[in-house]
Amino acid sequence: MRQLTSKVVDLNGSRLFAEFSGDFNPLHVDPVAARRTMFGECVIHGVHALLVALDAWAAEHPGAGRIRR
Repeated sequence: MRQLTSKVVDLNGSRLFAEFSGDFNPLHVDPVAARRTMFGECVIHGVHALLVALDAWAAEHPGAGRIRR
């Protein structure tokens, strides 16, 4: 499988996404609380990761999904 993109989402990016989505789960935005989870650190929101993936796919397939009449 070919990798489409690579992106680093820092804590500020996760906090901005939390503002956008309304999801302030400490797993995503609180390093102290996230440190106590199985991941040991903050992790990206699932929807945020999906949007990054869709953006990368769309960049590789310009015009895909366009409605043709």
